[in-house]
Amino acid sequence: YSEYNFVPDITQQAENPKVCTQDLDNIDIPREYTKLFKHHFYSINLSMIPECIKAFDELGVNHEPLTLIRPHFETPLPPTQPS
Repeated sequence: YSEYNFVPDITQQAENPKVCTQDLDNIDIPREYTKLFKHHFYSINLSMIPECIKAFDELGVNHEPLTLIRPHFETPLPPTQPS
């Protein structure tokens, strides 16, 4: 086991983009190119929202919009000394 973490040459990889990792010889490319994109990877399923809203009433929790909680960072500072 080596303690070194080898990082790939990112600049070299960026100069050689790969469009697809699949072998395109076996796949029929459709005329409509938008069918090649898989939209279900980036879609949002909103079917559970009504059940979640009902859960607020069942649990007795107020249904309010979320508010911003401002962070309070406490950083330790060294003691000050007069110069």
